[in-house]
Amino acid sequence: MIRPQQRHSACAGILVCVLFLTGTRTQAHQSVPVLEKKAGDTIANLVRQLRSQNKFPDLEKIEDSNLHEEACTRAKTGATFWQTSSAVVVRNGAVTLSRISYSTPDAARRTPELISWAVESEHGEPRRFAVGVCLVRSPEDQEGRYWVEVLTYMGPTKSFFNRIGLALAHLWAR
Repeated sequence: MIRPQQRHSACAGILVCVLFLTGTRTQAHQSVPVLEKKAGDTIANLVRQLRSQNKFPDLEKIEDSNLHEEACTRAKTGATFWQTSSAVVVRNGAVTLSRISYSTPDAARRTPELISWAVESEHGEPRRFAVGVCLVRSPEDQEGRYWVEVLTYMGPTKSFFNRIGLALAHLWAR
């Protein structure tokens, strides 16, 4: 005869197994856009944590709709190497300062390259940043691989004056 306590223990064990298996399957069946957003948020939080731990000013997170497409373009090439750059470029009215591009199977992983970039990318005093993520799954890799683009930007005021300066320099060169 099964005692009530044993029955509850058995039920609890079965419930834990079901919840574990459901959680594992839920991750595999979540839509790509949902997983990309979660990965982007995770990476943004990592950048914030790293900057805070190293006593750098906090950056405002902004959206850059082009970054997702750029990450997906990089994914199509299969490029898995890390790439960093720093260049003053105007994008959608904002002036970019530095970029890191990489690919990873685990967006939450603190890699040495991301750590180094997050705490050493102070050129031009960034005030904002954006993250773009593209997740690619294949039959061989059901979990997928993330291609990531992270850019830093000048603040809005400094971007405005930088654009004015560029426009004046262009006019002056005529």
